[in-house]
Amino acid sequence: GKVIDKISGIHEAKNRRAFDSQGATAPGPNYPFSPFWVEGQPFPTGTTEADNMIAASGEAYDFFKNAFGRDSYDGNGATMDSVFNRGNGCPNASWNGSFISFCPGVTTDDVTVHEWAHAYTEYTHNLIYAWQPGALNEAYSDIWGETVDRLNGRGGDTPDTARTSGVCAAITAPAQSVTVN
Repeated sequence: GKVIDKISGIHEAKNRRAFDSQGATAPGPNYPFSPFWVEGQPFPTGTTEADNMIAASGEAYDFFKNAFGRDSYDGNGATMDSVFNRGNGCPNASWNGSFISFCPGVTTDDVTVHEWAHAYTEYTHNLIYAWQPGALNEAYSDIWGETVDRLNGRGGDTPDTARTSGVCAAITAPAQSVTVN
């Protein structure tokens, strides 16, 4: 009459959490104990930034699961923590080894998957983030982010169009000149 074994019906599953940095330096005041949203709660949340990030994090999980057989970025079902509404280093997004975080307005699907791809690359290839390995790291993230963007049909960006100067960054590099004496 004793329970001797209990086996969950879910072998592998998404395990996502979202945090609101509330304009503070990431991860903000609520991390890691008071998430804005956790897996299994109602979705969408009604907060566009969070909804974009949560949906795209799920698509990142599905992509790495279906393409490479990975259960989360580490292959062992790691919790995918995402932080939106950060207030530092804007406009930008990043993976810091523990979570991905976003400034307001950058939680698009391709950027979110790009950041999760950095996590995947860290746990599979462990490329240093400098020189050619750093370029490969960025290239993988760009390719996988755009792949999911094209697969999911949600888009929002216009692929295959030329970018104008200053579109990708808030700072435009000064014109270069060479003086020979």
